[in-house]
Amino acid sequence: MIEVVVNRGQMRALREMLRIIPRDVPKALTRALNKIAKSTHVKILRKISGKYAVSQRELKNKNISLKRANYKNLRAVIKIKGRRIQLLSFKAKQLKKGVSYKIKKRGGRKTVYAFMESPPGSKKQTTMASGHKGVFRRRGKSRLPIVELYGPSVPVIFQNVQEFAAETFQREIGNKLGKEMMIQAGLMLQRKRRIVYSAA
Repeated sequence: MIEVVVNRGQMRALREMLRIIPRDVPKALTRALNKIAKSTHVKILRKISGKYAVSQRELKNKNISLKRANYKNLRAVIKIKGRRIQLLSFKAKQLKKGVSYKIKKRGGRKTVYAFMESPPGSKKQTTMASGHKGVFRRRGKSRLPIVELYGPSVPVIFQNVQEFAAETFQREIGNKLGKEMMIQAGLMLQRKRRIVYSAA
């Protein structure tokens, strides 16, 4: 989980900048928090999908979510969770003998003795009675039971991306937040001056 929160120094600077319109402090802070949280969320999705052979849609729908800040809760949260991702999602392809897949985009393809089509070579993908699709392997020599195969989980992938080293990444988010807070405060002051000028 990544929290986008303001520190005391940033809060003092914002209040000082908006001292003539103190009621707008929560609005400026909320806008800044959500803008930085959104850009961070997009960056995580792009970085992971750029290094790993899994789509942004797969990551966003199930594993990486964004909870925005509001006036009552002045913090934004990016949750990184989820179990291991289906091997099917890692560009799995049915071969004559087994299934090939690719975890990292720059890495080579690997092959596992499994199946995702029935029978091997057909165009119809194996589907469970529930409608679930995936890459499967038999537990023994008989046709049943079968088990589904998975790749790494998103939390594990996230930890393996060097750009997301905990302290460095959190410091980067904090610095961007401080700058964005000043931008939002400046925009509100400009609006205030326009209103005063129009009324004069």
